[in-house]
Amino acid sequence: MKGLSPGSASTPSACPTRGRAAAGATKFNLWRLWNFALDGVVSFSTTPLRAWFYVGGGIAGAAFLYAMFIVARVLILGVDAPGYASLLVVVLMMGGIQLLSLGIIGEYLAASSSRSKAADLCRRGCLRGRHAAGAKD
Repeated sequence: MKGLSPGSASTPSACPTRGRAAAGATKFNLWRLWNFALDGVVSFSTTPLRAWFYVGGGIAGAAFLYAMFIVARVLILGVDAPGYASLLVVVLMMGGIQLLSLGIIGEYLAASSSRSKAADLCRRGCLRGRHAAGAKD
């Protein structure tokens, strides 16, 4: 990703800075800048993953409630539209379960990524002599 220094978890003071370009114009159009901004939002945060987890749970819950409503309506009123209700419930339930699963998998990958970044910082700190030999952390 553009703009990240090697070891993205390093402190901001260690990041190199650049002045304005001496010549030429930027090659970033609006679409590439939009994608760059979107990468910045989702690359360092698990908030979008958690949001989709909750959206998926809400959709699956709504599908379950709608299924219960359809069953109650058929039992009480005897009104039945063959095929429509069951198809709608199945599609909503599967979509909700997929979003729920995507959120769980994303959370797992985000946790794994953050742990590997923390381990990398520890290794770099030890290699640079920040931890004395035999010192306890």
